[in-house]
Amino acid sequence: MTYHRRSLPNSISRFSYYLRTGRILPEPKILDAGVDALVETKFNPYHDPRNGQFTFAPGGPKSLSHVVTSYGQRSGRQRATSLSSEFIIQSDGGELANEIVVIGRRQNDEPSYSLKSPTIRISGSIKRQVEQVAVEFMRHTGKKMVVTSGTRSAREQAAAMYDKFGAGASGSDYSNRRALREIKAAYVTGRMAGQDRHGTILAMEQVIERQIKNGVYISRHLIARAIDIRVNGLAAGERQALHDAVRKAGGKVHPEGRPPHLHVQF
Repeated sequence: MTYHRRSLPNSISRFSYYLRTGRILPEPKILDAGVDALVETKFNPYHDPRNGQFTFAPGGPKSLSHVVTSYGQRSGRQRATSLSSEFIIQSDGGELANEIVVIGRRQNDEPSYSLKSPTIRISGSIKRQVEQVAVEFMRHTGKKMVVTSGTRSAREQAAAMYDKFGAGASGSDYSNRRALREIKAAYVTGRMAGQDRHGTILAMEQVIERQIKNGVYISRHLIARAIDIRVNGLAAGERQALHDAVRKAGGKVHPEGRPPHLHVQF
């Protein structure tokens, strides 16, 4: 809020205003307080409750017919003219703008990767790196990366290893051979005893939980530092692009064949 001395437009300034705008200023009215009275002025940017942003257009939302948008978006109803720059100034006319778009961000942005299941969890400690991998992969291939597994509980790890053993995998990709032998022994014992899937996984889970109590983790999925990425349907060049994207983000790649996927550790 500021205070300034009020001054009245003279004939020259009024004529100059007419030449610039084509409009005639009304005749000034002399108030009793005189020309030296202080006038209080305020700047009240409009606060849009729909998105919490402030605009510099006075008069509320109906005056937003000339605002800056991004990525060619005029409003929810109409696209602006395509230009080389991502920042476009809306032209006046037509329907008034319905939305204020944040400059530099796409409207209704979607994640650059998808999850095989909504139950998949990705730890916040690696989410930025996962996003970096996905963005780099999409930039080179135009495809969205699919995450098939993230942070696991002991039960989820047991189920994943049950499926791996059931598909014929030996588990040679696990570096801790002793921990692997203990878990696989529970799997073999359960299968030979005729236990169903649930019973066998429960026995494997108990082994994994005991290992965790002793500070042993058969997989980095258990400490929220690993994800699995789908590779089915990817050409050789696309798989290489995925490997390169992981390494660029500081991750380590461990291809696994049963079931086919890319195991990534951070």
